[in-house]
Amino acid sequence: MFIKRFFVSVVAVIMMLCFSNAIARDPIKRVIGCVAGGGSDRIVREAQYILQNAGIPSVIEFRPGAGGEVAVQHVANSKDTGVKLLLAATNNITVRNLRPHDVYQFNNLQPVVYLGYVPLLLATSRNSNIKTLDDFLKNQRDLTLGSSGVGSGTHLAGEMIFSYTKKTMTHIPYKGNSQIMPDLISGRIDSSIIFPTQAVGLVDKGDLNAVAVIGSRRVDSLPGIPTLDERNLSGAYRKLMYVFYASPGTSTQQIQEIAQIFSRAFRDPITAQRFRNNADMEIEPEKVLDTVHIMNEEFGIYRRLAERVPSIVTRE
Repeated sequence: MFIKRFFVSVVAVIMMLCFSNAIARDPIKRVIGCVAGGGSDRIVREAQYILQNAGIPSVIEFRPGAGGEVAVQHVANSKDTGVKLLLAATNNITVRNLRPHDVYQFNNLQPVVYLGYVPLLLATSRNSNIKTLDDFLKNQRDLTLGSSGVGSGTHLAGEMIFSYTKKTMTHIPYKGNSQIMPDLISGRIDSSIIFPTQAVGLVDKGDLNAVAVIGSRRVDSLPGIPTLDERNLSGAYRKLMYVFYASPGTSTQQIQEIAQIFSRAFRDPITAQRFRNNADMEIEPEKVLDTVHIMNEEFGIYRRLAERVPSIVTRE
């Protein structure tokens, strides 16, 4: 009996080493372009849970600044031999590559796996006279809109909804979503695009107005807030989708194995529920490996947005 148990243990260890050795000897570095505590932080921590269950060590690197570009440049220009996974919204990467610059190119990043999308909220200060979607659609004055940086997912979501509904706004960039909240609550800015988990407690206490869900499905934690689709405004937004991109030195085998780890995990409804509960993220298991098609669509959509709002492709 002892010999049998010993043999089984040895085989298990060998299989795990063979599997994980192809990915990385050192911990995978998961890089995000925001400060701790934001929406991206919640997503990357759920991803850590998946890697941990697969026996893959990983650590988080926070590199905030320039609407996420600091983190993107770091990964795209990395000369390290270890695996670095950049968590970024697809629209952020797309718009950066519609701008004339030579800091990095999209082909320096290798899309690995599509994690899912996050429904966002259009929110206003508690003192604002814009408390509902009807109020927003009737409004004729210029609004200030805070975002997590120029070219960030929340900035682009704001530009899409304001341009589509023919409203005017003045953009106020911040380093991250968590830094927006004090100014939004106090009324120093009129509005922002935020994650539901950031809003729910503040909405319940009356500190914020949740105007609309920028998406097709109502948010479980705020079931009374209408979606843009309910007002025939599906053209006013694009899903905020998140992809892991690998650093240039990551091998094809490493990318394939990491992608398969997530593909298997996302077939488990418990994992999908964890992402929904803890990170506001909706998993789409059938699209997990469809990163090329997703990115091609993104380039088409944001080229059209840039025609309406040229400032999004103006180099800062």
